[in-house]
Amino acid sequence: SLGYDLEGWDLTSQWERDNPVAACEAARAIADGASVRLVVGTTIPFGKNYGPGMAQTAHEYVQQGKAFQANISDLAEYRRQYAAILEPIIAAAPNTRIWMDLGTNPKGTGAVTAEDLMQRVEVMRDLVNGVWLTQNNDAEAGIVDAFLELLR
Repeated sequence: SLGYDLEGWDLTSQWERDNPVAACEAARAIADGASVRLVVGTTIPFGKNYGPGMAQTAHEYVQQGKAFQANISDLAEYRRQYAAILEPIIAAAPNTRIWMDLGTNPKGTGAVTAEDLMQRVEVMRDLVNGVWLTQNNDAEAGIVDAFLELLR
């Protein structure tokens, strides 16, 4: 697979930031030329504004969501805000596998528990095909191990 993570920072070219769907189309052409799958990941603002078009170019689409995880403790509100981005993406790209994004220490707010991760998966399960989990450091490996046990 080829991963393409479109971000709004200065390490992403201005052209890519101004033309995110075209940038994803270019990444898809590279992936197709190499006979690999394209995995597109992006920020919440790009997902809100361009997610449906970006997802249509991808085999797999990862909608970043650690800001929701870090800032929204109420699970119903977490789902509402995350689903508001994902539902138009799913409708526009029904054949693209959609992944949610979680972290063991989202946005540096402190380590979470495996149970917290699992609760967030449960409230999103009907909308996503997978979970992209970021482990920030080796000290959080136990969280990942416990989370994987819960998924089994």
